[in-house]
Amino acid sequence: MPPGAEDVGLAQARARLAAAEVVTRTGNPSLSELTAGPLGLFIASAFRVMPRQARSMASVERLLAAGERIVRRQRRLDRLTIEVVAREAGVTAQAAYRYFADIDDLVRLAVRRLQAAELERMLAFLAMQPPASDADLANAVIVFVLCAYGKLRSLPGAMRERLLRHYVDSSGAGLWAVADTVHRVIQGGRASSSPLTVMQIAAALVAVEALARSFLLQDTTLLDASETCHLMRGVFLAALRGHA
Repeated sequence: MPPGAEDVGLAQARARLAAAEVVTRTGNPSLSELTAGPLGLFIASAFRVMPRQARSMASVERLLAAGERIVRRQRRLDRLTIEVVAREAGVTAQAAYRYFADIDDLVRLAVRRLQAAELERMLAFLAMQPPASDADLANAVIVFVLCAYGKLRSLPGAMRERLLRHYVDSSGAGLWAVADTVHRVIQGGRASSSPLTVMQIAAALVAVEALARSFLLQDTTLLDASETCHLMRGVFLAALRGHA
């Protein structure tokens, strides 16, 4: 590969993403929309009891919105309780406890909702512009991962660390959930020397996501370093090709 080709590929991926921003942006998908999509089980597993009726889902949406308002005002998580969020939402605490065992469950759902929205956005982008090679797939994924994690940099350090360590899914469940969809998307018109399996794609996605999370915990400026992109790209391709 010619010198600088990796940087060019990443730059092109960023340009395509920017050009497709209006098309791929879906705003804030509702929980009902997310549970009906490829991330449905990922979302559902955050609940103590999954709401089945529209009225119940609307109550959960109010709880999530109330929790977000409180966190924006306080800029901290340690004072958040189910009772405080329920009062803000106009929902009884008893109703809130039906769906969440504790405040950690509610925060976890809020974080998973954001993760799921980003992953569905990535799927929409890949469906619109299927990568023609492993390198194209790597560039697109890395741009999305860095963009998604970059949104956390504006949070206070203590809050960001707590979210990353305790609430952002570290098992890769969400990434495994979308690997099959990515696999189907990239099968047409690829220039790969051998077919990719769902397991290879999932392993590559989990690897770069874990790296981004680690970098953000260590030093937020690492997400801007060109070395970070090159490292993530190498790790992604190694895992994708079964050499990790």
